[in-house]
Amino acid sequence: MKRGLSKAYTDKGKKTQFPLYKNLKCGHFGIKILRDGSWTYHNSPIKRIEIVKLFSTVLKFDNGVYYLETPLEKGVIDVEDAPFTATNMHVEITNGVQNLIFFTNLGDKINVNKKNPIYMGFNQEKKDYFPYVIVRKNLKALIIRSVYYELVNLAVNEPKDQKLYGVWSNNTFFKLGRVD
Repeated sequence: MKRGLSKAYTDKGKKTQFPLYKNLKCGHFGIKILRDGSWTYHNSPIKRIEIVKLFSTVLKFDNGVYYLETPLEKGVIDVEDAPFTATNMHVEITNGVQNLIFFTNLGDKINVNKKNPIYMGFNQEKKDYFPYVIVRKNLKALIIRSVYYELVNLAVNEPKDQKLYGVWSNNTFFKLGRVD
């Protein structure tokens, strides 16, 4: 449905038009996602995981800004690093092909492939590279240290460059780093 259109609803045979206020900008919601994946509202922890999971389903990232968007509202939130953390990893071998599967702090399951790659991203604040995996669209999860160590244990040399290490998932090589 395009912006500015209304949707018809029926009430006992009568059609009633209700405007869809798509992307009504609500400013800043006062929500922040911390580096460890926890959520706060005006600096108080959001303790109900069900609410956090619900909010995460309407989380978007565009032009360097994170926001929550429903059909009625759109509001900015702050994210310290990544909105999710990859807290667990599973390795499956199917027909001789290694598949890496990550699970996030909110229960998302990510099959690593070209659409959901692993990559090393530079963190401006920490002045270092950290491992991430794309959860959906352009939302990422920070791979926590213990899971990253599991990932490093699976690392192999890139066939064309013996100094480049990475991992295979779904017949795709994902670079982790160089050893010089």
